[in-house]
Amino acid sequence: MTKFEINRRNMLIGMGGAMTLGAMRPAFAQESYPSSRFNVIVPTGQGGNADMMVRAFANSWSPMLNDQQFEFEYHPAASGQVGYELFMHQRPHDGYNMLFGNMGPEMIMYVTQNPKYRFPEDYTYFCGVDVDDCGIFTRRDSRFQTLEDVIAEARKAPVNISMTRMAHPGALGLLALAEATGAQFNLIPYGGGNPAVTAVINGEVELGGGGISGVPNEANGALRVLTVFNRTTNQLAHMNENAPLVNKVLGTDLPDFYTTRSFAMHNDWIAANPEHFELLKATAAKVFAEKRFEEDIRKTTQPWDAMRHLDQEGCMAYAKNIAAVAERYKDKITAGK
Repeated sequence: MTKFEINRRNMLIGMGGAMTLGAMRPAFAQESYPSSRFNVIVPTGQGGNADMMVRAFANSWSPMLNDQQFEFEYHPAASGQVGYELFMHQRPHDGYNMLFGNMGPEMIMYVTQNPKYRFPEDYTYFCGVDVDDCGIFTRRDSRFQTLEDVIAEARKAPVNISMTRMAHPGALGLLALAEATGAQFNLIPYGGGNPAVTAVINGEVELGGGGISGVPNEANGALRVLTVFNRTTNQLAHMNENAPLVNKVLGTDLPDFYTTRSFAMHNDWIAANPEHFELLKATAAKVFAEKRFEEDIRKTTQPWDAMRHLDQEGCMAYAKNIAAVAERYKDKITAGK
């Protein structure tokens, strides 16, 4: 097997200065930034995990930004491509229009769909909000009690696994696992995290794959995690039951596969307004220490220990490396749509 790594923080992607469509807000020498509300495009559906996180984050971020409010619009179509196209081509590049994206799935979308914008030339991710390791989960009463059980069965015949979507780091992890072990996985995209988990709960499929942070809270604890796609540790303290690391169980050499949601801004605005961009980055980093942010997250279904700050360097390195792994499995991901 060819080794490949998703290195979280090994490079700083330069900010492209290419001009893109969208009018710039006029600059006034005496204007205090920010001086009006922010609009945030979320390339997933309203009411989902990203929605809960971005609203909780904005509640604590707003007081640091002259009490400017945040408004949100949701564009889940085409695996998030519609939201990115609107952000790049139909929203002003004025420092008041942001994107809050799920970098892993949306970089895979970028690789497989070849949209009409360029990364990293056109936009920069600058504040990751959470880290959700990917893995495999099942019902507690499943015949699959260990990862070894899954691999043994999948070497004999294909095993069905529900997925949020094919464009997901969890799908990349399963494809890499199959390649490393000779297992056969039939990945079934369900068009959302809740449908994919429900398919396991109701027995439609025996296994689920993808983000695991919320799995222990589903169906009153009816589910359990069989393995985590992380090289060194299970990052989520609330998952205190046996959820072993895939490489430790099987002796494989798979990289980390995880998701993280991040804010992004237009590069032409960043180049023209570096001091304003630094303000956004500095204040966003402070949100994680705010008691209100923790309180607001704990009111959602998201675990507080999954909230992690990833800075611009870490975000851009993650996005680039996910794209590189997606290129490796592009044919299989596309065929699974």
